[in-house]
Amino acid sequence: MPWLELSFIVGIKERVLHCLDTFILESVRQEVIEGGLEKGCEDAIIVKNDIAKGKLKTVENQTGVSGDEAIMKNFNRTKYDFVGTDDKRLIKRLMMMNIKLYVFF
Repeated sequence: MPWLELSFIVGIKERVLHCLDTFILESVRQEVIEGGLEKGCEDAIIVKNDIAKGKLKTVENQTGVSGDEAIMKNFNRTKYDFVGTDDKRLIKRLMMMNIKLYVFF
């Protein structure tokens, strides 16, 4: 079964979470949930609930880096098939590095 590294996942379809093993880096989780709840972002609640239900698993990563940096440094082509994101700046960076991605809008 393919693996999926998730960044910000606005508009993600439930079937993606059911069909794939999905993971979120701890630094991304912190940005999405902790930062998002402070700002009142709906995405934060969705991600928090998906983690609580076991649909999305948290993976530890190097501390002291932003979510985007953590993804760029931790992506391992032998472990993950692609990155899912809706972050336009991250999409450009991933494309420059030839990392497969799935764009969620």
